[in-house]
Amino acid sequence: LMRAARQASEKAWSGHYRLRLEVMHELHRLCLILGEHEELSQGLDEVAVHSRGLVDEIPAWIARIRLLNAPGQVRQAYRVAQDFLERAGRPMNFAGGGRSLGAALMRTRWVRRGRAPEARRDLPETRDPLLCAIQEVQTLSAPLQARVQPETLPLGILRAVRCLLEDGLPAEGAQAWTGFGLLLCRGLGQVELGIRFADLALFQVRRLQRPDIWPRVALLAYLM
Repeated sequence: LMRAARQASEKAWSGHYRLRLEVMHELHRLCLILGEHEELSQGLDEVAVHSRGLVDEIPAWIARIRLLNAPGQVRQAYRVAQDFLERAGRPMNFAGGGRSLGAALMRTRWVRRGRAPEARRDLPETRDPLLCAIQEVQTLSAPLQARVQPETLPLGILRAVRCLLEDGLPAEGAQAWTGFGLLLCRGLGQVELGIRFADLALFQVRRLQRPDIWPRVALLAYLM
């Protein structure tokens, strides 16, 4: 893959755009696994120059967040997540404070329509690549937000829940239920309800048949 990526890139992008894009995304995935960060950074820059739209860039944005987070460049990784969400039309501009949290809770309660967690088991799945990416980036950014802007983390969790209810369920987004459950348990003292939302997250990951995501969801669920 590295040899293929180093071939005359201009010609490859113009003559075989889709193939070149897939090669680069697969290369990025392998570079992350192997720790080839310099090669990865160069490849991400190349995709940014040649891509034909935000949807084509999605794996590169996610890889860049992971690339920056690996050596502990938390603020830079969080900034990239913010940039992506702004380009996707979901800017992550949170203002901390009791009033903001109260308003976010009210909006989330309205979107939930007061339905029990068990009533959300059949939440429709979304396959829209941009909506899935928005929820995946929100999930990736949560631990970054906890370190950079911890006072706004509850607002991020509540927005992730609203996205699930309004946009549909991707597998990555199911983790928002565990975040919501932790907020209910530890922030609002609603332990029984929080545990039920954690159970909902576990159910939906099983339903979508994503064993790769199960450990992350289960870890948060069993912390409650």
